Amino acid sequence: MNRDITILYQGGSGGFALFYYLLLSNKYHTGLPTRDWQSLIDIQFNTELKQWPAHWKHKEFWPDNQTCKKSAGGPKLYLICNPLWNQDMLQQNMQISEHTYKILLYTDFRVQLRMCWHKRAYWFTDVSKKHFAAPCNERQWIRQIIASQQQGLDPQIPHIRTVFKPDQLLNLRDFVISHSVPGLDPPNQNQRQFLHRWLDLQPSKVQRWFR
Repeated sequence: MNRDITILYQGGSGGFALFYYLLLSNKYHTGLPTRDWQSLIDIQFNTELKQWPAHWKHKEFWPDNQTCKKSAGGPKLYLICNPLWNQDMLQQNMQISEHTYKILLYTDFRVQLRMCWHKRAYWFTDVSKKHFAAPCNERQWIRQIIASQQQGLDPQIPHIRTVFKPDQLLNLRDFVISHSVPGLDPPNQNQRQFLHRWLDLQPSKVQRWFR
């Protein structure tokens, strides 16, 4: 596919797995300071994460979508997490994703919650807790999160579909198991190896979901 692509996803749904997978096709430009994708992967997905899962959020390399949008070359790859976070971000995200092929990556709510809790991501960051006015008691907060799900999915997924009208809905489990994205080229060896690496770093209860 010789088109710009935007990945839309809610925190804890595997957005970076799809992001680096596509970069390893060596077909896309993105807003990162280097094109040595493997060196970034070696840092962001270091084996120490198995022992220190709370470090996941400290090792992420976020692409600069705005810089990428203005740069020459292509096709381009954009990564947008929590696209409906607030009104200001929504407007920026709509601008970034305009005229691109939009992929909405999602996963089963239980898996998303498990990965977020394990990595202290999305619902469990200090920023998110403040944003959602989360109670201090984490068990109470988890019960509230669970109560918010809609048909086994993050409650924002239906709203993202309405606002962004994605061209493709991609289930994380289907993607990881098949090592492929419908409509795109078959995976190369580097892409396959990366997904094995990503899966190996997940908690055991999450890994069982992908078997």
